[in-house]
Amino acid sequence: MKALITITCPCCGQEILPVVTSEVQVEKDGQGRIIKWTETTKTDGAATQKRIDTYSYFLEGAVNQIEQRIYDGEDKLLKDKKITHFKDGKQPIVENVRECKCQKGGV
Repeated sequence: MKALITITCPCCGQEILPVVTSEVQVEKDGQGRIIKWTETTKTDGAATQKRIDTYSYFLEGAVNQIEQRIYDGEDKLLKDKKITHFKDGKQPIVENVRECKCQKGGV
């Protein structure tokens, strides 16, 4: 993995890799189903990306739709997509609602 910011050890001159961590929070409904799943990725303690998945369900309990949003470290929306499932077992449909084409700006 190539670091976004190169930090060099003052003693030996070798590159010091950043520490990347991930924190996940899950919200469930009264039936134990996930309704919101949030993952925050941090590099050296600073948030660099956040992904939020919001779930909806058919009355029978199977997943109906997942809305997935990905944000950068400054909470700018980078990607927004919907994944729609079907009761009959057909392949889910993925709809890219919005997607930032550059690495810097939001949509």
